[in-house]
Amino acid sequence: IKTAGILMGKLFNILIRCLCFFRIHHLDIVIGLTSVTLPDTVETIGKNSFAGTAITDIDIPSSVTTIKEGAFSESKLTVVPEMENVTTIEKKAFWKCQGLTTAELPEKLASISDQMFQNCSALTTVIVPESVTNIGANVFANALSAEGSVLVLRGTPTFAANAFGNNNTATTA
Repeated sequence: IKTAGILMGKLFNILIRCLCFFRIHHLDIVIGLTSVTLPDTVETIGKNSFAGTAITDIDIPSSVTTIKEGAFSESKLTVVPEMENVTTIEKKAFWKCQGLTTAELPEKLASISDQMFQNCSALTTVIVPESVTNIGANVFANALSAEGSVLVLRGTPTFAANAFGNNNTATTA
């Protein structure tokens, strides 16, 4: 049994490494996966890796520096995970995560890519570090909670003209 447990652990690590480069459709339905801890060997979370899954919690190691397009789109995340050394998050990374309420972005991030939080309708708090100099198109389109949202800017980024998309409820203070 111990050998089987070790084997299963090694197989799970291989599966997670594959997930970071290739999307496995509906993996959560097959094995009931809702929480993931990525191994320290992962440096990039690949395009659409966890898109559409039931993942609610993910531990991202400090080895990860890049999150590719749509990596968590339409997943069940409620909070953007801590991403200590991430410098690049590509467009639509959290697109349509309808349960996402809180996003504290990593200190090393330089820009917020297009459509990053588009259609995240439960989003109530976004904390943008001083390192961010640019906020792209449609980042917050249809992404504000009906109860109200708080955008904390620790620096003075430049906003794309349509950063809030067609969201009529957006106001600035």
